[in-house]
Amino acid sequence: MRKFIIYALILLTLFVLPLHSGGSYEKTLTNQLAISTSDVQSTTSAVASTVPSDIISRDMSKLTRLYRFVDDNFYKDVDHEKAYEAMATALFESLKDQYSYYIPSSKTDNYLEESFGTYGGIGLYFSKNYVQYQDEDDLKTLYCVVDRVFPNTPCSRAGLRSDDFIIAIDGTDVIPLEADECAKMMKGEANTRVVLTVKRGDMEFELNLKREIVNVPTVDFTYLDNGSIGYVQITQFTDSTWQKTAEALIDFDDKNISKIIIDLRSNGGGDIDTALSIADCFINNAELLTIRYRNKEAETYKARSQMLVDSKVKVAILTNGQTASSSEILTGAMKDNNRATIIGTKTYGKGIMQIVSPFDEGFISLTEASFVTASHNEIHGVGIEPDIKVEELEMTEDEALAYTNIYNDRIIPKYVDNNPKFTDENIEAFELDSQYGEIRHEILRILVRYEYINRLPGDQQFVIDPNYDSCLKTAVDFLNGVE
Repeated sequence: MRKFIIYALILLTLFVLPLHSGGSYEKTLTNQLAISTSDVQSTTSAVASTVPSDIISRDMSKLTRLYRFVDDNFYKDVDHEKAYEAMATALFESLKDQYSYYIPSSKTDNYLEESFGTYGGIGLYFSKNYVQYQDEDDLKTLYCVVDRVFPNTPCSRAGLRSDDFIIAIDGTDVIPLEADECAKMMKGEANTRVVLTVKRGDMEFELNLKREIVNVPTVDFTYLDNGSIGYVQITQFTDSTWQKTAEALIDFDDKNISKIIIDLRSNGGGDIDTALSIADCFINNAELLTIRYRNKEAETYKARSQMLVDSKVKVAILTNGQTASSSEILTGAMKDNNRATIIGTKTYGKGIMQIVSPFDEGFISLTEASFVTASHNEIHGVGIEPDIKVEELEMTEDEALAYTNIYNDRIIPKYVDNNPKFTDENIEAFELDSQYGEIRHEILRILVRYEYINRLPGDQQFVIDPNYDSCLKTAVDFLNGVE
């Protein structure tokens, strides 16, 4: 039976954030989400190729002859721009790598808007196959597949989860639509609504979502256990993440904190250099990462002995199945150097990095390297196992269906309207009418608590409580020496 990870529901934009490298390493790594400052056309000549030039020349010559034959003999005029875009797209698709793709000039405006623009969104990443490569027997090729849901967004509040299929948007079937067309339909002005038809297993249901400006901070920190434990949550590695994390660590040091929790759950990655800079705060003169290329020697990166955190400070890192890429670099560096205890579930397993660069009025993303941990353990397709395994609280299919009905009937918001005081007593007192089915009490109390938190002012919504988070509670107990 497929299950619903409740942590993703309560803690996990229809937008992408390409980011420039922001760390202080002398040799800055190419960020897998970064836009290169140089155009591919100006750099390709400097990159060695293992493919003999005569093979590429031969293939290009044959393709040129084929293109001219089509152009000369097709019974209608050939749209050369579309033909070029199709050939470039096909080149990247032949790599069979989901992270390598071509964005044609016709879609550049939409790409830049998604990358840097501000608009109303619903809070998710999704993927969708090109229409021409659909397989009617494979649902993943037909529909929008939810890859990630972000915390405190319309999608997370509605209970959307990773691997859900979005089969219609405002009643329009998505099968004949390309991904960018679906994205345009989902986003819009803030406070307007969009209806998603979702397929989950054998269930189909609708979610009526209100768009909003989605702004996910990358770093938050607070204190737990009567101020004895420093807690920092990192949701993504960006230009500002290093500075915000350093501020948290300095604050911890000023308060003589000897125990720290770093929460990397559902952190999908970002700037590699920033992740290394954070690892450098904890590790002294040791390997952090090795990057392997196809056409040049591997590069090993080491800590620069500029620690912000005393080696006696105990550290726990929280991970789950959405902890990926740069998050795995930080996790692996800390684990392999015996600087942190990893608590939670196995990480995602994305151990590759991409070049993202302008090309001929469009953009390309190309996987250029893989990376391994300090102990040369593979990450890609493998992930990192925790030292202490704590399974996430999950909904069954029946509970997920019951929750969908609760959400659409606004049962929890109505309860909070009638019981507006945010107290443990009000959370515990909520009971579900049997007509909606059954949901375990430990899940209901989390859902009700989340509704209360969502109504707090934005600067007060970072409310962390181990009593509602088994993984976090395990970390607190571990740092306190509780068996």
